[in-house]
Amino acid sequence: MLSRGLSFGYMNSNTGRLMIESQVLANEPSFIEIQVHDESARQRHVPRLANSFKGYITIHGEGETDIRDRIRFCSTDYTQRKHYIESSAKLYLSAVNCIGSHGVRRIVLHPDALSRKQDRNEQLQILADSLAELKDLLPRSTTLCIEPRGDVRQGKVLRLDLDDLVRFRDSLGNRSAIGLCIDIAQLFVTQGNQGIGRFLRGIKETDLSVNELHLSDVLSTEHVKNRVAMEIGRGAIDWNLILPDLKTTCSDWLIETLGGITVFRRSKAFLEKMAS
Repeated sequence: MLSRGLSFGYMNSNTGRLMIESQVLANEPSFIEIQVHDESARQRHVPRLANSFKGYITIHGEGETDIRDRIRFCSTDYTQRKHYIESSAKLYLSAVNCIGSHGVRRIVLHPDALSRKQDRNEQLQILADSLAELKDLLPRSTTLCIEPRGDVRQGKVLRLDLDDLVRFRDSLGNRSAIGLCIDIAQLFVTQGNQGIGRFLRGIKETDLSVNELHLSDVLSTEHVKNRVAMEIGRGAIDWNLILPDLKTTCSDWLIETLGGITVFRRSKAFLEKMAS
């Protein structure tokens, strides 16, 4: 049973296993997130769900791990940018049509790598325009979310930085159909336990909507530094400290852990116990 209105999601990392995983999980998660991007299209796996699964689907357009050199939402070449938007829409619509009655509620996208040839504010404006154009090509019932990534070291157009989010909000103008997805493990890596709450509270002041949180723990040892996607409750994140801010930020939590169903279930149980 979910805790106080929270909706937990399961991350499917292999579309070929989606049928069996959705059957095994049945009603345990409220939603399942699937990967839909160029690499998954090349694998020719059609996203199919078990009839017993009663939840909904979110799509993660995992652009930053594609063979393509970079995401093209911010390309200064208008023809290239337009082609990227239209081909992305075609890819997502094909997945939506395959999924059918379960419905796709959200599509989560990544920002481009920052170009040194153009001002960041100009690239943020182009990003906002591109997302608005893409949204117009998708079903009205599907929310489009952008996931800010890292800090200055990761070199993304939209970072986990409140000033970036304010400029992005201004670039969006009245196009409020574009929301945010926040990765808590990435936020821990860039700002630490104390900074997570401050950042989430700061987002509220921007009036941007957070539609999905991605949750995993972070492992640091003598030999490993900041390994994300770890089982929740087994790493360096202080969940007791940050839980109140998580709950007031967004109620849809994707458990973005490696290890499949077993680690998902343990992570979900940990969160439910703390949130009850």
